[in-house]
Amino acid sequence: MFSALKKLTRSGDDRCTAPMPMSSSLQKKFSRGVHFNMKILIKGDRNVGKSCLLQRLQGGAFTEEYVPTEQIQVAPIHWAYKNTDFIVKVEVWEVVDKGRTKKKPPLGLKLENQSAPVPEEEYDTPVLDATFLDVYKNATGVILMLDITKPW
Repeated sequence: MFSALKKLTRSGDDRCTAPMPMSSSLQKKFSRGVHFNMKILIKGDRNVGKSCLLQRLQGGAFTEEYVPTEQIQVAPIHWAYKNTDFIVKVEVWEVVDKGRTKKKPPLGLKLENQSAPVPEEEYDTPVLDATFLDVYKNATGVILMLDITKPW
């Protein structure tokens, strides 16, 4: 069953790795004013498909390969319901509880040998994760994703 769903949703590698600007249609829609604001969080264990769900909510294609998300991702979602003309601004946040920091190289040239090694903490760059930012503030709802095959 899952293989059939994958075949139906598969199309080229349209995965976006960089932040994308809001589409012009959403910008026009929001410029007239917003009736409701919604902030939805996607939260769960690693490797359960949070990024894929976020990409599908944006109208993108399903991606099969696993690429770990290193920091919080936020995307506006187009909300359209046929019976109302309300303008609803929906922000979906993919929450990373503890981001993996990237090491940045030391600045400048190494002119002499140091007797003591430089601590690794000096080379870490901070990432935007749930320890750095209060993601639950003003949240409307949470989508909790779990791996049901995982033996707890």
